[in-house]
Amino acid sequence: MKPGSGRAPGRPKAARGRPGKVRQWRVQASDRLDGCHDVIAPDGSVFGTYPTLNKAASICGTKQSEELRRARMVNRPCLCCGTPFDSEGAHNRMCNLCRKRGSDPVEPQRPYITRSP
Repeated sequence: MKPGSGRAPGRPKAARGRPGKVRQWRVQASDRLDGCHDVIAPDGSVFGTYPTLNKAASICGTKQSEELRRARMVNRPCLCCGTPFDSEGAHNRMCNLCRKRGSDPVEPQRPYITRSP
């Protein structure tokens, strides 16, 4: 460890807002079927059995990404209406209702002034 750095060399700095402990999904060779692979959930249960390692790894990666997304969710107040909602990160500061309302076509606030001849 470098003096004063507080972390081991080669390890990246922890990003702000990242969860400290995320439950891990994993792949292992199946005991039940020949050549198949199990995707193991964080609680140790078998999520599914797949015929190829590639398919099992793909499912495992998808589930791990969902787990990370859920772990990053924070309850924040909406910047428009103040209603608390589950935010996906610092980029997500408006609730879905206000976001939808902002994307609807808006009527002009002042009518166009036409000159009479």
